[in-house]
Amino acid sequence: MTRNLNQDQIAILELLYRFRFASSTLLTQYLKPKNRQSINSRLDILTEQKYINKKYDKSYKLLGTPASYCLLPKAFPVLKPQEGISAKVLKNIYKDAEASEKFIEHCLIIFAISNQLEATYGNRLELFAKSELAELSHFPRPLPDAFISLKNSDQPRARTKHFFLEVFEDSMPFFVIAKRISQYSDYFDSDNWDVTGKKFPSLLAVCDSLSLQKRLQKRFSDLEDFKFCLTTKAAFATISNNEDIWQDVTEPRVLVSLSSIR
Repeated sequence: MTRNLNQDQIAILELLYRFRFASSTLLTQYLKPKNRQSINSRLDILTEQKYINKKYDKSYKLLGTPASYCLLPKAFPVLKPQEGISAKVLKNIYKDAEASEKFIEHCLIIFAISNQLEATYGNRLELFAKSELAELSHFPRPLPDAFISLKNSDQPRARTKHFFLEVFEDSMPFFVIAKRISQYSDYFDSDNWDVTGKKFPSLLAVCDSLSLQKRLQKRFSDLEDFKFCLTTKAAFATISNNEDIWQDVTEPRVLVSLSSIR
């Protein structure tokens, strides 16, 4: 029997809309419930009621891979009245239950990055996932994996910096990654960002490996259009202990924090 959903359950649906896929651990980190088991209980109910899909099989256990969750069409009428929900995004989400493992992993990484940044910078930081940018016509196309706003301090008049974020896996052909970065140069030349009245955002890239980071640094070492900074997933995992993880492609010997990128 289907029952009305409470706000805690709707909060999970909203996060699945925002990041497309999530695990129990990522949802727990974000929502911070008093009882960790309550997230699993909510997920079980939403799965049983066919609002969400659970992807898990025996191979996941052998590989130490957690179950992942995504929206099912039954959740759409619940989400449509909520603020910031795009019909275009819901259409794209329609077949998420059939998504590839690579796409799922990519979405989970974005969610994990969001949680790590929030844990490090708190209320100074806002991260907008791709789903939240869909209706903003002045943003680059294809959309970035995320858009970040970071205040320099907790003061009311603190300056705010802006960043486009991309995550690059080793499995992606290098020419595809290089083309993606070149698209940002084309976007920079288009002046579309000028409507915001803000400085053009820096581009951040989180790379699967150090070897990919080095290839990108070498390929774009003479980039002058905008600030482009790199790090690896391994380095990013340490950001709560050491914020100096970003390498400017034009100054590869110096590691800087997100706060100090100009």
